[in-house]
Amino acid sequence: MNIRKALDKAKKERTALESTANAPRFSEGVDFSQTNDAAWNAPVYSESRTVAINMDTAVRNHCVALSPDFAEVDYYKILRTQLRQLGEKKDWNTIMVTSASPGEGKTVTAINLAATFAREYSQTVLLVDADLRRQSIHRYLGYSSDVGCWTASKSVCP
Repeated sequence: MNIRKALDKAKKERTALESTANAPRFSEGVDFSQTNDAAWNAPVYSESRTVAINMDTAVRNHCVALSPDFAEVDYYKILRTQLRQLGEKKDWNTIMVTSASPGEGKTVTAINLAATFAREYSQTVLLVDADLRRQSIHRYLGYSSDVGCWTASKSVCP
């Protein structure tokens, strides 16, 4: 499933949910796993694959928000809350993590923020590694991926 299809599908589902008179809204903080409302259906992903995250590798790479056992998770929760409040004021629903130099923690920050948003709000989060030359999210989380990983000689990256 390409990104455009995923975003269009999410927009259609959100529009359908908002147009239903009795449907709870995401901004009300409703825990959808606890509701019996027939208006909301859990998303079904038929064109994506499931990967198993290697927690030892993830923790070794400072991806601490995947587990609530680390004190550092609280810092990401604070950042998430601040970003959420700013996003609601400005009607944003996308966050981009970037910097001018490599090695400044963009990937770790993006992974931890994505995990924090997904856990707290019971929502689907799409995490995109937009580094076209050196994708690294799969390495940080400890699973193999050869999709989108090409060198100038057209051979698959290690």
